[in-house]
Order: sequence, then structure tokens, then C-alpha cells
Amino acid sequence: ADITGQEVLSDSTSPDGKYTITAYYNADNEDGSDYAVLCVVKDNDSGDERNIYYNTEGANANIQWSDDTTVVINGIVLDVNKDTFDNREK
Repeated sequence: ADITGQEVLSDSTSPDGKYTITAYYNADNEDGSDYAVLCVVKDNDSGDERNIYYNTEGANANIQWSDDTTVVINGIVLDVNKDTFDNREK
């Protein structure tokens, strides 16, 4: 999936190889002042993708897998099958 206006920061695959999370740095304007980190999880079997993490604070994504379906992104624990984090949603 080619997402315009975004650069890939990193990607990380689950221990069993089923999921890949790709982190993007998303700058909405030219001076880079309005930016966010977006992480997309892909099911490598089906090819399905969905946004799992969106944060307008910080410019990096530290992705660590706890097990095959649990990932920790910048300290936020997420189940790749159902959880999402978006700091715009209060």
C-alpha cells in the first residue's frame, strides 16, 4: 500500500510471521509542523490491513512484540486483532 505524504519509519513482523506492522511518519503540511506517527497492521495471510496506532505526539515508533498477537508500540499494549490507539479520540 503506497501512502502518499508519508515515509516508512520501520516495520516489524510478529514472531509467528502472521502479522506485519509498518510505522509511517505522516506530515500533513510542508513545514512538517502537523505530523503524526501512524502504524498499520497487515495480516500476511489475507493481505488485509488496518490502522492500529495513531499518535500526534512523538516522531518515532518503538514496536515490540510480546507474543504472536500482542504488540507494544511506544508503551501502548495492543491486541492486533481488535485494539486501536488514537490520541485524537479523547
